[in-house]
Amino acid sequence: MQKDNRYSVLIWLLIVALFLSTGFNFYLVASRYKEVSPRQSAAVRDEDEEDDDEDASLAEELRLMRTMLARCQADHLRTDSLQTQARNARPLLRAPDRLVSIE
Repeated sequence: MQKDNRYSVLIWLLIVALFLSTGFNFYLVASRYKEVSPRQSAAVRDEDEEDDDEDASLAEELRLMRTMLARCQADHLRTDSLQTQARNARPLLRAPDRLVSIE
């Protein structure tokens, strides 16, 4: 009998915790959607415009960084390909007089 009582108390505590959590979440969500005064809405619009300007400058900076990275990678690939061509051409330029087998 006591075992059933212990589980029922835990179940009731869980139910109460869920209701409190749900109520608190609804309270927080509802407080976001309160009426905003015209003064506050103008301030929010100004902040949004500043955020848009900041986003545009960040996008421009990102585009420039990508361009620089692409140029750097192209230069690196060009250098690697020239080195690879030079390495592949060396044996053709200096052919050994005799072949040595490694045993």
